[in-house]
Amino acid sequence: MLVGYDIGGGGLRLFDGEHLRVSEDGKFELWLLSEAPVVGRFRGRLAAASTAELARLAGRLLPEPDALLPPGGHSERWIAGAASIAVPAGRTPGGAWGDLVTAARDLVDAMTEHPAAALSLSVAGDWRSATLRSVGSEGLAVAAEPFTVQVAAWSGYYEPVGTWDAPTGSVPVPSHGAGAPGWSVEIPLAHDFTPGPGRVLHVKVGLTVLADGGRARLVATVAPPMADPEG
Repeated sequence: MLVGYDIGGGGLRLFDGEHLRVSEDGKFELWLLSEAPVVGRFRGRLAAASTAELARLAGRLLPEPDALLPPGGHSERWIAGAASIAVPAGRTPGGAWGDLVTAARDLVDAMTEHPAAALSLSVAGDWRSATLRSVGSEGLAVAAEPFTVQVAAWSGYYEPVGTWDAPTGSVPVPSHGAGAPGWSVEIPLAHDFTPGPGRVLHVKVGLTVLADGGRARLVATVAPPMADPEG
């Protein structure tokens, strides 16, 4: 393995947390759990120039102690060859490790263009519904449990308009075969928010999938940015 990471809260199995693996020939596997409109498993091959740059940065690494991690907090362990370092999830280490971590994170968006078994969330223009659909050739086995749906409306520059959580019984329960290639489901959003100039709607849909012999929690997230007035 050229470079990779694991993110989790101390779970013993790989699917308990997000992970990335990039091999020396540029092949990658990414398991993305949340904070993105498309979540799940992605596979492909990096461009030769990107792979070479990761190899160059990995070659500059020196041994570093792990950062202090908060009790119960999520950790992010980065691995490059035989070297590794752990930091609080989302943080960037200093020095040569920081350069490698930054470069690898910058490639994640491009990796999500290659879904193998993933779920994509979109929101209707009138904000009254969201659609979750399977993307990729392999499909994911979605557990027969109700989705969780969280909505937040914003105006101006992240000035809160309000929030809404779908009440129990108001959202679909996945049936047998949910998540297979070609599957999709429409989720009603019965909030009182309306679109308009300077307004955005953020939507999170949480669900459980069966993967790698266990269960994993995915949270597909649509969160369009707002223009910074000082920008």
